[in-house]
Amino acid sequence: MLIFFFICILCAVSIIDARTHRIPNIFPICICIVAFAKLCLSPGDCFSCLVGSLSVSLPMLALACRRGGLGGGDIKLVAACGLYLGADSILLAVFLASLLALFTQIFLFFYYKFFSKHVHPHTFAFGPFLAIGCIFAALC
Repeated sequence: MLIFFFICILCAVSIIDARTHRIPNIFPICICIVAFAKLCLSPGDCFSCLVGSLSVSLPMLALACRRGGLGGGDIKLVAACGLYLGADSILLAVFLASLLALFTQIFLFFYYKFFSKHVHPHTFAFGPFLAIGCIFAALC
C-alpha cells in the first residue's frame, strides 16, 4: 500500500518538475513520511535506509556546490527516495535515471541539430528521470 503513495508522489513530481523545473519541498517531505511509515513496519531496514538517504544525496550536494547544474530539489528528492528505497535500490535508481537522461539528451541534441529550427535548450528537468528510476527500483 505504501508503494502506491510513493509512486503517486513521484508521478506528481515528474509532472511539476517537467513543467516548472522546480520540485516543491512538499514532495520530498511526503516521501519522508511514507518512508518513516515503511520503517515503522520493518524497523530492521533503518541502517540501509539511512545509508541510502545519504550515499547519493551527499555526493550530489558536493557536486552541485562545486560545479552547479543540479538543483536543490533534485538533491532533496534523492535523499527522500533513498530513505524509502534503501542503499542498494537508490543506487540502482540514480544509475537508471542518469542513463535515461543521458540517452534522452543525446537524442534531443541530434533532433534539434538536424530536424528542428529551434535551439536545443541548455537545461532540463532531472526530476522525471529520477522518478522513473525510483519507481523501477521500488518495483524490482
